[in-house]
Amino acid sequence: MTLIINGTDFSNDFSPYLPEFGISKIEGPNSGTAQDGSAIIDLVDTKDGMVYTSSLLTEERYKLIRKIAKLPVVSVQYDDPDTGDLSTKIMIPSIGNAKRIPLLGGGIAYKSLVLTLTEK
Repeated sequence: MTLIINGTDFSNDFSPYLPEFGISKIEGPNSGTAQDGSAIIDLVDTKDGMVYTSSLLTEERYKLIRKIAKLPVVSVQYDDPDTGDLSTKIMIPSIGNAKRIPLLGGGIAYKSLVLTLTEK
């Protein structure tokens, strides 16, 4: 699994078994319902979306991901599920909550952070 955001490699920070890929449809103003009840779809565009769940993150990596999530857009390189090739897109990042874990030897780690990337 490849996941590079703004030139920083996060491939080892997220589970290679849990990436989720989806497609959102962007509809125009002419979408709606016809008189016979059927749907009218004014499809303007489709946008890729991805969700990654972190493995155990150091405090440093967690803070770096939080910093990136505050940016309006990021450049993302990832393995395209349609082609299998490395693809680069401009995406909108957001993150959810992470579990904070105190480590036995001191320090803090984070896990189960969900990173969502939506194509701009």
